[in-house]
Amino acid sequence: MFTSYRTYEEQIRKIAQSLKAPFQGEKDEFGRCETPGTVRTQIKQLESAGTTPMQRQQFRSQDSKITAMAPNCNPVKLQGVHEKSTCSLDLSNLPTKTQRSETEIQVLLVDDDDTLLNVGKSYLEKIRGFSVQTALGGKDALSMMQKIQIDAIVSDYQMPEMTGIDLLKQVRASQNTIPFIIFTGRGREEIVIEAINSGADYYVQKGGEPKSQFAELSHKIRQSVRQRRAESERREVTEILHALLSASPSGIALVRNKKLQWINEAMPRLLGYSHSEMIGMDLKNLYESEDLYERIGERIALELKEKGKATVVTRFRHRDGFALDCEIHIAPLDRGNLHFGHMILLNDISRKLAVAKEIHNRAAFPHLELTPVIEITRNGQITYFNDAAIDVLIKYGNGATLDAFFPPDMFELLSRMDDLDIQSFYRTVDIGTTKFRVHITTNAQFQIARVTAVETCQEPKPDL
Repeated sequence: MFTSYRTYEEQIRKIAQSLKAPFQGEKDEFGRCETPGTVRTQIKQLESAGTTPMQRQQFRSQDSKITAMAPNCNPVKLQGVHEKSTCSLDLSNLPTKTQRSETEIQVLLVDDDDTLLNVGKSYLEKIRGFSVQTALGGKDALSMMQKIQIDAIVSDYQMPEMTGIDLLKQVRASQNTIPFIIFTGRGREEIVIEAINSGADYYVQKGGEPKSQFAELSHKIRQSVRQRRAESERREVTEILHALLSASPSGIALVRNKKLQWINEAMPRLLGYSHSEMIGMDLKNLYESEDLYERIGERIALELKEKGKATVVTRFRHRDGFALDCEIHIAPLDRGNLHFGHMILLNDISRKLAVAKEIHNRAAFPHLELTPVIEITRNGQITYFNDAAIDVLIKYGNGATLDAFFPPDMFELLSRMDDLDIQSFYRTVDIGTTKFRVHITTNAQFQIARVTAVETCQEPKPDL
């Protein structure tokens, strides 16, 4: 191991110099350059500085082949090196930029030493999944952050004008939670404490064998970025769910121990309460009677046990005292632990039941209706009309057909049939010189509309 930060820095500079040195050797059978003795000597010296006697003995028993990458040459194959080595420069199997996926981590490396920046960039970019941008000091880093997308910052501590911790504080002051790692040779305890307290994710001290140092650094970068991305995804999912729940016209609530723990905006609106009144409310208080509460509770428990979810139709009491017919869907948060809580979705179906009951009663004996009744499909085909409709046309129609009972927007209403299960509309039409008030009820399940008409001599109700 290198005994000091100064030794570490010297070795880094030697690597940088060797990578920049021109290669004058001959090409091998693959067209690659053979390394000259001067570069080989530097590599041997670097290997000797970082090995133990046991490692050197193991290395002597191997016929090693070390590969280096030069900026002006293809990968170089160094053969016949039998000296000790733990600082192998075998970079031939590491990925290039063109091999990286779109999920690679964008790292901003900050230092006041251009040589150290280049070496750090070289090491990190030869590790799969990293793309590195460099900034010469804190001000340069802040400027680059405005121009490019960055996933993590790795900064030296000791820099002129702005230290790594000063840079960290400015980043955190802007509410930016980007992963930030202090990577420096300064290892004083007070600096470590200040870095962590200022919002640093990790503090990695320089020193030791470079390959191991950058392997540790890359692990810290991946770990912090993975954690931030997971937090961001959770936050995004939470925001989406909150928006969906808030926008829903149905009442939605979280129930634990038979009490309302959370509700959306629609729930108190449907039942007439304020939000604060409903939080913590016992479900029993919403039912018309305790007996009904017990019976519905037993049904729900049975369905949850058999199906894992439940749907019931019951009556809740509005805050103003009248009853609401409600359809309630219940699902547990954890099917293995029903005591953990349930989500309920509530719809007021009072109007739906009233309209359905009206349709059922009238449809049973349509021919006995004293007022005109016409049924028409979504496509505009008349499938039924009673005698009263014909009588009106004979008396007032002056040759008009059954279409006279339909308002001008009839086909628009038919096209909206799927918006709700059952809808109800009122319109005014003229048959001859007589005004009729028509009631149009659409049924999405049967894809049919029912039109009834009543002669009116008074001021008509407003259209709905």
